[in-house]
Amino acid sequence: MIQNGVVVSARQIADNVWQKSQVSDNLVYQMVSLLRSQLKDKTRPYQIIKTIPKQEYLFVLQVSDISAEEVTTKRT
Repeated sequence: MIQNGVVVSARQIADNVWQKSQVSDNLVYQMVSLLRSQLKDKTRPYQIIKTIPKQEYLFVLQVSDISAEEVTTKRT
């Protein structure tokens, strides 16, 4: 059973984050691992960024775009 969330492939992540065609899936895997570490989602089964076989990743938390201005405002 899949919980509410968004399933995205490594290719979709690369295309939307880096917006380059030459980003390897391996880089995406490394960044997902880093994200899991930062979110303290370190033990299997993962609870925040789940791995879905043959579909890639299920982001259980809501993910949204924010502007650089919003990031600066939140830090102060």
